Amino acid sequence: MPLKTNNVSKMRDSKERIKNTKNKRKDKASDKEDKSLDSSDTDENAKKRRADLLEEAKRNSIPYKKQKKDGQAITGMFRDETEDKKRLVKENNELQATVQKNIAAMKKASSENKELEDDNLKKSRIIQQFKDELQQQEDIISNKKAKNMETQAKLQDIRLKYDNNMIALGDATSKQEDTEAELKNTVSKLEKSRSSEQNLQLQVVNLQQRVRGWEAAAGQANYANPATTSMLIHRIATQMEDGFNRVVNAMAELEKKGQNGFGAIKKEMSKKDN
Repeated sequence: MPLKTNNVSKMRDSKERIKNTKNKRKDKASDKEDKSLDSSDTDENAKKRRADLLEEAKRNSIPYKKQKKDGQAITGMFRDETEDKKRLVKENNELQATVQKNIAAMKKASSENKELEDDNLKKSRIIQQFKDELQQQEDIISNKKAKNMETQAKLQDIRLKYDNNMIALGDATSKQEDTEAELKNTVSKLEKSRSSEQNLQLQVVNLQQRVRGWEAAAGQANYANPATTSMLIHRIATQMEDGFNRVVNAMAELEKKGQNGFGAIKKEMSKKDN
């Protein structure tokens, strides 16, 4: 971050300036001064040191002029030292203010970095959540595609079976139509046979009536020949029996054909239901 880099650079400059200031104070004064010494303490120490030096100068046997000159030099030295101390205190205060400002800026930058990290963490979690949901949706879509393909395959099989059933139904329908046509033909023949049966029955009734008439006529005729009458009756009975046999055989044949036709229809209908 640019803000963080500037703060670090300022801190380094501040530390370098403090270090240079300490070295300069060591060169000009032998006493170690506290970093937080204010201006009033500095003046008081300077006055005390000046008094000690003057007292020491008096104890030495030095001429007055030389003592005065030395006193002036000492006074100038203390004045310079006082100015240096004031300047150092001022610079120290400024440096401390700068340090506090940099510390506050660093705290602010750290707080901002923490907020950014928290925000990035939240965004990362949200992005991961979106990725997980997207993957879940892709899995669901993939499963649905697989199921759709399976369903389409089943539908295709059902369609093929349906087509085959329709073909089979068409064949069965064709066979049914043929069977129905055959049945109609059989019914028509049966109706004709029934009509023939009725005609034969009518002929039999007529023959019976004729026989009865002949019998009555023969009974009335005294001169009738019994042998001739008996032969005539036998011939008529034989003809009637042959007619009845033909009718019975025709009816049996028609019944057989009718049963076969109905059986075929029943069989085709059973296949159609299956």
